[in-house]
Amino acid sequence: MNNTLSVLIAAGLLASMNAAAEASTLWRGIAVVTARTATAACIAEYDVGESFIVEYRPNLGANVSETLVAMGEHGAFLISSLNTDADKTLRSGGVSIAGAAYAVGYQAVVPSQSLAIAPASITAATPTISISGTVKNLGITGCNVTARASLLPIFDGPQ
Repeated sequence: MNNTLSVLIAAGLLASMNAAAEASTLWRGIAVVTARTATAACIAEYDVGESFIVEYRPNLGANVSETLVAMGEHGAFLISSLNTDADKTLRSGGVSIAGAAYAVGYQAVVPSQSLAIAPASITAATPTISISGTVKNLGITGCNVTARASLLPIFDGPQ
């Protein structure tokens, strides 16, 4: 490994550790599609192995909806827990999905949606978050997309 690459890796690790120490409220990482519904429209939109940049803002005990933004090559989606959900998390209950793929808008409410999010208790000092599960009706009615994501904290400015 050359010296430049070593310095860049070290700088990235330090930035990640500093972000965690800064009381993060936003985590960013990559999600990879591991499966999707076998319909023509879903197969045309999502490839197994395709990756998305993901930003996740948990509610951290506040009475606000959790949000997850997924940005891909051909579109982006905002997935939010519903205001009517008791826990206001993406772990259970319903979600709203809004976004666009190939410049075509999409909006839906999915009444029953759950994602596995670890650790079980997230604080502003949580160093990593993993998210996995199937998002129902992701941009296409009847298109269910299973993905797995790994996220690190980023500093998102003063709150």
